[in-house]
Amino acid sequence: TEAVLKQIQASPADKQGNYLAVLASIGGKKALKSVVEAYGNGDAAKKKSAIAALSAWSDASAAKELLTIARSTFNSDDFNAALTGYVSATAKSGKTAANKVIMLREALAIAKTDAQKEAILKELGRNRTFNALMLAGDYLDNAGTQQAAAQAVMNIALANKNLYSAEIRTLLTKAGPLLK
Repeated sequence: TEAVLKQIQASPADKQGNYLAVLASIGGKKALKSVVEAYGNGDAAKKKSAIAALSAWSDASAAKELLTIARSTFNSDDFNAALTGYVSATAKSGKTAANKVIMLREALAIAKTDAQKEAILKELGRNRTFNALMLAGDYLDNAGTQQAAAQAVMNIALANKNLYSAEIRTLLTKAGPLLK
């Protein structure tokens, strides 16, 4: 990490963004801090490189930073890249399914397009908990997300036989006809 950081500082400003992907593959707190600083101090190209590096991070430790970027940026491309990276980091995370559902709920709260919500719902379907099922069920009424939501509801319910209640029956009854 130290050698790469020295090389970045010795490089011209317009070339420094090229090293951020190397830091992502190395990982670690110091590398993460450097990439976050590069995002905060960089021009548009360097910000894109920093988001790409954070999205490709070797583990899920960059998730929090990606969510922070997604919440604060006004650039729609940066927002989409950061949100997509955050969802990917959630999938890589070693956290429990319940914690991943909480992370995905945060992503759904800031998602702006149906395509973004669909990607999050697909990941949500891999976390087979009651809360994931109920959260996916919230998107069954939105025409743009109902396919992904119905698939998530069905996958979660079929994978976990311990889930049963009137609420779940209602969601399955609603999701069944939506599946194509």
